Amino acid sequence: MEFPIESDVLFRFARDEKEADSIPIDDEDDTEVIVGSEKLNLMEWIEEEILLSLPYVPVHDYACKSDIEAPKQEEPKKENPFAKLKDLQGLRKN
Repeated sequence: MEFPIESDVLFRFARDEKEADSIPIDDEDDTEVIVGSEKLNLMEWIEEEILLSLPYVPVHDYACKSDIEAPKQEEPKKENPFAKLKDLQGLRKN
């Protein structure tokens, strides 16, 4: 399955939590503030961004043919299991 991903993510790095908390938050700015560390695994970040950009449930632009063309099947009538008790009740009296 092909699923094109278009994602622009801006990151701003901070040395520690205090510096991260001092960065003003702008509602129109989508920049993510990240507290840096000595080691950064860029491939893990890319993978996480790809996974976050995928839809939560499968979606497509067309109607499923199986939903449209599938005939509705009638459920077979099930006999009430207590209906036979009437017959057994008559045998017991004899």
